[in-house]
Amino acid sequence: MGYSGFMEEFRSKAEALQHLDFGIERGQYQNCGNLKLTEQLDFRGRTFRPYCRQHSLGVNDAYRAVASTYCPQDCHFFVSREEFQAQQEQVAHQQAVTKAKQSIVGGLAKAVQWPFNYFAKLPAVVQSLIIILAIIALFPRFKNTIIEILTAIRK
Repeated sequence: MGYSGFMEEFRSKAEALQHLDFGIERGQYQNCGNLKLTEQLDFRGRTFRPYCRQHSLGVNDAYRAVASTYCPQDCHFFVSREEFQAQQEQVAHQQAVTKAKQSIVGGLAKAVQWPFNYFAKLPAVVQSLIIILAIIALFPRFKNTIIEILTAIRK
């Protein structure tokens, strides 16, 4: 264990994990899903420390050069590692579903926009002819009226 002046810290991740496992065995820590290691980099190099995702670790620093952390006995944030893993998997699944939905919606939006983008790049005469043909196809009763208008414009 390296001296930090305040908290227990370790130079290797393996050593820090062994400390957590030993702490769980002797009751210093609980086998909680919120308990993990945090990695820090400073002028002395990389160090690893025990960390609670819910910021609930207690500190025992009475008469010690290096304080030791512990999990409170009746921690309100305790969640078993299995339950925590299941929650993480559920969150990951929900994020994947949301991403898939966004991808599908984005793909459909591009597919719907494509003809309009293509149409906008066509020359004005071609655009006019397509619109006239669409009107004739949708409203066949206006066919003769449109032909009369086009004949009048041509003269």
